[in-house]
Amino acid sequence: MSIHRIKVKKVIRKKPIAKPNVRRISNLDIIPIIKSAIRNDISTILDIGCGMLYPPFDAPGHDILGSCFAQYQITGIDACQTCIDWRLKNGPPGNYYLQDAKCLGSDQCFDLVVAHHVIEHMTKEDGQQLINKIEQIATKQIIIGAPIGFSDNSGMEKKRQNPYEKHLCGWEPEEFDKLGYKVTRIYNVFLATKDK
Repeated sequence: MSIHRIKVKKVIRKKPIAKPNVRRISNLDIIPIIKSAIRNDISTILDIGCGMLYPPFDAPGHDILGSCFAQYQITGIDACQTCIDWRLKNGPPGNYYLQDAKCLGSDQCFDLVVAHHVIEHMTKEDGQQLINKIEQIATKQIIIGAPIGFSDNSGMEKKRQNPYEKHLCGWEPEEFDKLGYKVTRIYNVFLATKDK
């Protein structure tokens, strides 16, 4: 029996191998779905976690708030001062307030309440409480969006200099099916809408 020595060459990949059939979702995929879901009788909107665009990934046309809701009376809240400052400068026109969604009161009502990519940034319990609060203050319609399942985004809070960016829990579309929402799956995210 003879022994053969094989010379092994170390291969270093500069880019990770892409996973097949996985596509990065962008707001451009979601904007037409939100626009088609908005009822005709909406005039006031509360956008919870109104956020900001983060160049270079986000271009002006990627702004859900500006693309879908600019013609309405907008109230936006966000727990990050940088996001509020950005909204006040870049719009769309509206009233923007520094406020943690966990402190949302029930003293005002809005035709439509939007919480797009908010609930995954809270503990599951806080997210469930927020959904209950949204159910109380929305008079006509609710739109909630989130990744499907838990999506680890470690480091994003540092990259975007926003301590609220970290994902703390995951949500499944079926959870919203059970609550009476119409759920649309878009690649690795879902959009849940409910008329009241």
